[in-house]
Amino acid sequence: TAAELDRALSVGPRLIGVNNRDLKSFETSLETTFELLEKIPSQVTTVSESGIDSRADIERLEAACVDAVLIGEALMRQTDIGAKVRELLGSQ
Repeated sequence: TAAELDRALSVGPRLIGVNNRDLKSFETSLETTFELLEKIPSQVTTVSESGIDSRADIERLEAACVDAVLIGEALMRQTDIGAKVRELLGSQ
């Protein structure tokens, strides 16, 4: 939330992780990152976490200047994790 981000920024972090998963409903939305990103100073490394399933998701986040992504479930659901990593990286 914006309030949690304000609290985190008050300690002068070098890195912020934005969890795209609503921990009450467990639904994910990349819009969480996009909404909070404008409040994060450019010198703070930003990691978008959860709900990243495709190369298109990564491209949208990259275009918005997100520095890194945390991908878990999208990989854990795969029988061929290497193929999914190549897909996400755009190097099939």
